[in-house]
Amino acid sequence: MLPVLEADALRLQGPEQFSQAIDKFDAVLNSKSAGSASDRLRNLAIIGKAHCTSQQDALASSVEAIEKIIDDNDVADTELFARAYVA
Repeated sequence: MLPVLEADALRLQGPEQFSQAIDKFDAVLNSKSAGSASDRLRNLAIIGKAHCTSQQDALASSVEAIEKIIDDNDVADTELFARAYVA
């Protein structure tokens, strides 16, 4: 969870930190770890990265990534869906 939290901290610092946040989100996305916890971290990284890229003129791909998260996951996961809707 730590890499996602670090990336989120950078994201929350504003647009000047988005490229560093994206690098950290990408590191999570490129991780070879398997299992449900790793899948959850990847989903959180997708959401965080989509938030950053939507602010960098990549709105269409960001919306597509968020819609896929919403379509592919359980609505009972309120934290994941809250992050997706806010992104």
